[in-house]
Amino acid sequence: MNYFETVGQNIQIVLDTQNMKKTDLAKKLNISRQMVQKIINGQKAINIKEIASIAEALSVTVDALLNSSNLPIQGIASVQCMGKPELAQDFAFVEKTIREYMKLEDRLYESP
Repeated sequence: MNYFETVGQNIQIVLDTQNMKKTDLAKKLNISRQMVQKIINGQKAINIKEIASIAEALSVTVDALLNSSNLPIQGIASVQCMGKPELAQDFAFVEKTIREYMKLEDRLYESP
C-alpha cells in the first residue's frame, strides 16, 4: 500500500465513522464525487494543502489522515502501517515534514 492509498483508506474510515457520504465530502470540497473516489482509492496524488482541506472538511487533523493511529476510532491499530514496521518511520518523517512545512507557511503569511 502506498502513501496515497493509506491516506485514502483513512479518509474512508473517517467517512464511515461519521456516517458521511462521499457526495457530502465532495460538496464540502467543491469537487466531484468521482474525484473523491479517486482520492480514496489512492489513484490521485494529493498535496498537503489538499490533505489539509480534506481534514478540515472531516473535522479531523491532518495527522489523523496521515497516521491512522491518530484517528478517533477504536480498533484502528491493525490498519496502521499495515503490519509493516518499516512504514512507521516513513509516516513519522512525513508527519514531521508536514508540521515543519505548515510552520513555514504560517510564518510566510504572518503580518509584518
